[in-house]
Order: sequence, then C-alpha cells, then structure tokens
Amino acid sequence: MKPKVLLTIVLLLFVVGTVGYAITKKLGEAEVKSEAEVKTKAAFVVFYFHGAKRCETCKKMEVWAREAVDQELSAELNSGDIEWRVVDISRPENEAIAVEFGVSYSNVAIAQVSEGALTRHKVLEQIWSLVDDKDAYLHYVTDELRKFMSSEAS
Repeated sequence: MKPKVLLTIVLLLFVVGTVGYAITKKLGEAEVKSEAEVKTKAAFVVFYFHGAKRCETCKKMEVWAREAVDQELSAELNSGDIEWRVVDISRPENEAIAVEFGVSYSNVAIAQVSEGALTRHKVLEQIWSLVDDKDAYLHYVTDELRKFMSSEAS
C-alpha cells in the first residue's frame, strides 16, 4: 500500500474516532440533565425541529406539517389544547430538548405536557419517506397526531 493512501486511512480513522468520542461524551453529559422543560399551558405540543442550515425539502416539510396542524387540528389550536413550535436544534438553548427527543436533523414530533414536563413524545420518522407526496405526508402527520392525542399515556 502506498504511504499516501495509508496516511489518508489513518487520518480518516482518527477523525471518525474523535467525532465518535465527542458525540458519546456530549450524549453522556446530556443524560445527566433532567427532562427538557416545556413552558406551555397546552396539553400537547407539535414540534418542527430543524438545524441552522435548511434545504428546500426541510422547509417544505415544515410548511406541510404546519398545514396539517392548521387544517386538521384548528379547533385544538384555537382552544389552546395544542401548540405549534419551531425549534432550531443547532442552538445551545435547545440542546436538551433535541437530546430528549433524539433528533439531530429536521423532523416533526408531538409531545404530551403536564405541568411543564414532557410526559411522553413521539417523533414522526416517516415524514422523510413522504416528502414527494404531499397528500400522503399530510395524511400521515394528521393520523399520527390524532392517534397520539387519543391514546393513553404510556
């Protein structure tokens, strides 16, 4: 094997190891923190999580998720039973909630809240597979939110 190729492999392994260590350390620190606090009077919060840089697909997912909530859950929004929040997970003040939900990229989630504490939550992982089908996306988000809201606390 050529020395240049060998050096490249060694450096890549070092970088991967360093990044892995940093992530593991950061997650370990976050686990020590208590549950993320959510200040709201609503019983449920629908979150759209995103990072600092957002592609067109990520922006579309936010618009569609908000559309699903606005169209299908408008009564709950108006009554204050549901709240919509957009959270930039790249900001330090949002680190605890990103860790709590296990999100590291754009996604939609719903949480049940009681006295400022998250009691349960669900991340809607399938939205990424539906980004090319608006009707399926809206249907999935709406169905998952309604199921979550009508189910008993785990």
